[in-house]
Amino acid sequence: MVPGSQLVVTSPLEVLGDRLLFETYQPETAQRLLWASDGTANGTQVISNPENRVFNFGSINAQVNNQFLFSSFGRELWVTDGTQAGTQVLQELAVARMLPVTLAVGERVFLEASDRVRGYELWVSDGSGPGTRIVKDLRPGLTSSAPNLLQAFKGEIYFTAKGLQGEQLWASDGTEAGTRRVKDISPLSGLVSQVSSVVNDRLLFVTRTPETGMELWSTDGSEAGTQLIRDINPGPGSSLIAQMTRLGDRIVFSATGPDGTEPWVSDGTAAGTVQLKDIAQDSSVSGFSPLVWPSPGRPLGGALPLEPVMRPNGSAPQDFILVGEALYFTATRDGTSRDLWRTDGTPEGTLLAASALELGGSRIENLTRLGDDLIFSIDLSEGSTSQIWRLPLGATRATATDPLGAPLISLGNDSQAALIQSP
Repeated sequence: MVPGSQLVVTSPLEVLGDRLLFETYQPETAQRLLWASDGTANGTQVISNPENRVFNFGSINAQVNNQFLFSSFGRELWVTDGTQAGTQVLQELAVARMLPVTLAVGERVFLEASDRVRGYELWVSDGSGPGTRIVKDLRPGLTSSAPNLLQAFKGEIYFTAKGLQGEQLWASDGTEAGTRRVKDISPLSGLVSQVSSVVNDRLLFVTRTPETGMELWSTDGSEAGTQLIRDINPGPGSSLIAQMTRLGDRIVFSATGPDGTEPWVSDGTAAGTVQLKDIAQDSSVSGFSPLVWPSPGRPLGGALPLEPVMRPNGSAPQDFILVGEALYFTATRDGTSRDLWRTDGTPEGTLLAASALELGGSRIENLTRLGDDLIFSIDLSEGSTSQIWRLPLGATRATATDPLGAPLISLGNDSQAALIQSP
């Protein structure tokens, strides 16, 4: 190290056992160093300087068998146990991601990678060289299947991949023989892998067919047990499912149906998949008909022009957050203001928790949990002034005169925070 020089931490801090791992950059020498620390000066040391390689701790990392796996940017897969001797290259792999976050099944980590002989495929690693291998080459050659992870379910991982029959739902136990396509739903099915949840021993996910569009499906892991739950937006139009959040033995999500975009709930069955409330009952706007794909008389990928129609706009629920045994979210009743709502997962238990207009504002947003309390901000109607509010656990409604709903902080145009009432 050059005397008087500075080190810049260039990666997020990662914890491995009782050690902290991080990477630094020294501008004077353009040198990158990998460090481990036990929180003391004597216990902080460089554990590797692999030819100034650039690591990627932020998006490509995982822990398995008391080791930390990470990528040397776009070139190699590395492993460390927090010591110099235990920091080494596992494989010469171009690692795109670990799918898509840390996921270990039986002390193994799955990742999307390419060995430059094959495209980006599903790989598995137990943290050792021999235990780092391709699971199955779903698209032979340099063409990639681009696996995208759903989640672990019944001892396997469920993921989407582009095989010879298009993008489909797959399952794997980490072996080639144990990697299978769950069901050929449709050659055009494109799964939204970020939207998934396990409810009542079934995996819920969203996929597309030409007849129903993107809708809610479920599987028990078998071909026969993989089926459409409900066509929420009837016909080829999609229901645009988002914000899927677990609430007890059900999931709550936003979806676009006949009443527009509203909150829905599902227990994994058709009968148990219902709209929680038509919050914006009289909100209709001039909109467009859903995109139909493929269009009649056109090749795959064609589309009919969008036609102007009058359709319900809905309340556009968002910001879903679980606090205690209730799920809170924001929604609009008039297309302008945004209120706070709470639900216990039943239509009768879906109620207004705070009206933005009653609190003297226009929009409630930025929901977060602090201990047992719900914290949110509200934009006041008179201008660029905001307040931060607290709603304690168990409180069902906040009003301007309710001390439980009193604002904590008021933020004015001068950007100075003034404490109005402490919790």
